[in-house]
Amino acid sequence: MSLPKWTNDRPQSLKIGGQTIVIPPNTGVMPSLLAVQTYPKYWQDPLVWKPSRWISSSAATTSDLATRLREKVVFTPAKCTYFPWSDGPQNCLGAKFSQVEFVAVIACLLRGHRV
Repeated sequence: MSLPKWTNDRPQSLKIGGQTIVIPPNTGVMPSLLAVQTYPKYWQDPLVWKPSRWISSSAATTSDLATRLREKVVFTPAKCTYFPWSDGPQNCLGAKFSQVEFVAVIACLLRGHRV
């Protein structure tokens, strides 16, 4: 799983740590998305299935359940650490469609329930 991209008609500089790498013009690059999305620097236990990593709470220390539930927020990963539909001007054409479809499926599943 990679993210194929091409440099433009000018050399592109890439800083990694204290080193600068120059990528020649019109060069194809394919960064590994799996490597980025499982890098331990950004993701704790990256290979473990933990859906709870996406929910955080600022009220985790309070014992009041209503307060804890009200203050749950969806975790937003740091930029360039998670690419569900690629990134940049050439990202996935179906990204918006799949997001709308997901909301429609959840709405259908929960239409008879109250959350």
